[in-house]
Amino acid sequence: MKIPWVEGLSFTANAAIDKGFNFHKRFQTPWYLYSWDGTSRDANGQPVLVKGKKGVDDPNLTESMEDKQDILLNGLINYEHTFAKIHHLKFLVGAESRTGNGDKFSAYRRYFVSTALDQLDAGGDAEKNNSGSGYVSARRNYFGRVNYNFKEKYLLEFVWRADGSYIFPEAGRFGFFPGVSAGWRLSEEEFWKKGVSFINDFKLRASWGQTGNDRIDEWQYLASYGFQGQNMVFGIDKENKTLAEKRIPNPNVTWEIANQADIGFDAILLKR
Repeated sequence: MKIPWVEGLSFTANAAIDKGFNFHKRFQTPWYLYSWDGTSRDANGQPVLVKGKKGVDDPNLTESMEDKQDILLNGLINYEHTFAKIHHLKFLVGAESRTGNGDKFSAYRRYFVSTALDQLDAGGDAEKNNSGSGYVSARRNYFGRVNYNFKEKYLLEFVWRADGSYIFPEAGRFGFFPGVSAGWRLSEEEFWKKGVSFINDFKLRASWGQTGNDRIDEWQYLASYGFQGQNMVFGIDKENKTLAEKRIPNPNVTWEIANQADIGFDAILLKR
């Protein structure tokens, strides 16, 4: 969307929601196959069929459900203008938010007294099982870029990102990652046009920047606990699950930072 009272200024916004829901149900029942040995017959001369049970031993039911949602929101402001026909300025600033959450659940039962009702509560209590899990995620990013060139000869660019991730504790949640680049198009200089005309376009360039990485295990800044493989008995016959500490928290975990630097040139030769 262009802003009518400011030449070269525009605004863009986007919103997206990804909603997913899945339900799976599997009810297995025994089935029977009648077979004939090829020789046995009854008094009337008809083949004698033998009933044989196939498949599972008894009816069993498995149900699973997954519900998840991801939301993306972003906004961008762009500005581009040329001043006095020789100074070209362009900038972009924006913000983006990503959030997600989901839940999973599954349950199993067997020993149904009848195959007429395929519902969990109609199954037996022995050997029943259930499990569930969930997740949350959130990231927020602010970013920008400024470009300036003078007569298409001297080129400057500054970029930056301020990224926040739920992976890290509040004190180190945001990281700032800048970048800068510069270029000099020598082929636009008069001395180049007169002395090295067979190289139509030649530009020297150099850049430096930082990027951040948060693709590591979640919740490292928290003490985490998990169920042990063995249960404990309290009292006479009361069996209970037990928790044990799985990880010592690291309150200083934060962004992994990579530095990149580049020096080079671009050239076009003998173009007619």
